[in-house]
Amino acid sequence: MRLGGGAPVAVEAALGAATGRDRAALDALRAEAAALERAGADLLRLDCASPADAEILRLLAPSCALPLLADIGGG
Repeated sequence: MRLGGGAPVAVEAALGAATGRDRAALDALRAEAAALERAGADLLRLDCASPADAEILRLLAPSCALPLLADIGGG
């Protein structure tokens, strides 16, 4: 994905906060990611309090066609 310069505008969407790293949280993020992709998002971001919280993105990545970004500690 190209950003900036002459690249087209990319639509970033924030995923809801994951409430854990269990199967239910992962399934909820998968459903939300699919809905945001259908709505036209180009990039998905998840706010994470710590690097450990961002681990769920590693689990989400294989089932998500969009680039994923962890915003660690950015609140």
